Amino acid sequence: MTDTVSTLVDQLALETLFLDECQVVRGDADDATPGKVDQSIEVEFSLQEAFVFTVRTSFKFLNSNGALVAQIDASFVASFSHGGEEPEQEEIEKYAKGPLLLTVVPFIREFLASTTNRLALPPFYLPLFAHRGAVLRARAQSGGA
Repeated sequence: MTDTVSTLVDQLALETLFLDECQVVRGDADDATPGKVDQSIEVEFSLQEAFVFTVRTSFKFLNSNGALVAQIDASFVASFSHGGEEPEQEEIEKYAKGPLLLTVVPFIREFLASTTNRLALPPFYLPLFAHRGAVLRARAQSGGA
């Protein structure tokens, strides 16, 4: 982690983190024998009164034959207060790929474990450090715009 990201870690304080949206769809697979899990995690950033990161996740659970068993899409919103100078875009992107995910991934893991259990699917546990994330769109908006 670079010094600028370390500084940003020191300047940000988590205010809220919550599940914003969720969609669960059962697939047409007749058999839920565990197979591949296609997954993606994307991060968007906006600057309002606080630093707001939206983490969008998508998990497609396929059976051993490649048929869709279930798809779980969810977005989590993490809001941080900031003390210090406004960071540059590159610092925010580096933060979103590392320290932010260390904060959010445990919540995503719990959500997935609980949801797969409720769907009577074999439990799925997202590895702690498997995702570096992808900052798709990091746009700094002026207060409320």
